[in-house]
Amino acid sequence: MSTRHADCIFAIEATLPAAQKLYADFKGRLGKYGRGPDDLKILAGVTIFVGETQQQADDLAGELDDLVPPAVGVDYLSKMVGRNMKDYPLDGPMPEFSEEHVGQRSIGRAIVQVAKEQGLTVSETYRRILPQMAGNMFKGDAMQIADVMEAWYKGKGCDGFMIAAPVVPTGLERFTRLVVPELQRRGLFRKEYEGRTLRDNLGLKRPARGLK
Repeated sequence: MSTRHADCIFAIEATLPAAQKLYADFKGRLGKYGRGPDDLKILAGVTIFVGETQQQADDLAGELDDLVPPAVGVDYLSKMVGRNMKDYPLDGPMPEFSEEHVGQRSIGRAIVQVAKEQGLTVSETYRRILPQMAGNMFKGDAMQIADVMEAWYKGKGCDGFMIAAPVVPTGLERFTRLVVPELQRRGLFRKEYEGRTLRDNLGLKRPARGLK
């Protein structure tokens, strides 16, 4: 039903190839409902750790990792994957659960897939997902962040981003001060708003009104 009616879809794919697959799938279904590719926007959810340097971004991520007590991390991970993670050793590998036993949402499957691809332990997995609220994460200096955002956008992994700051106001201030000007320099981000509403600025048509 999403491709028949939705204006936006929020996605949390962990890699560009996975995002491209989802993007092509949803965009490819629009034609049978008389809709064009631009009638549905796919926005990738991502937490961005940006610093003046790569080291500053790494330091911020490390500081947040160190603030996570094991009990909180395990409880949160259990909620996300739909399994009691207290049954598994913290320093042991993250289990490869079958899809039918991974939570109730795609977010659980994404967590397990990332842990598998990166060879993460249980503790490394919850430290990885907690600061980014279990979604995707981009980390680096302004050029590195702009590079990966450009790759996702131009590579048809998304039509835009739903950005979360790891801490506020610092995270948001760094993004607007460091990354936005670089995106504008590349012609990837507006310098003025196109309209007065979110629909206008996303380039979405207004739905037809009235009875048929």
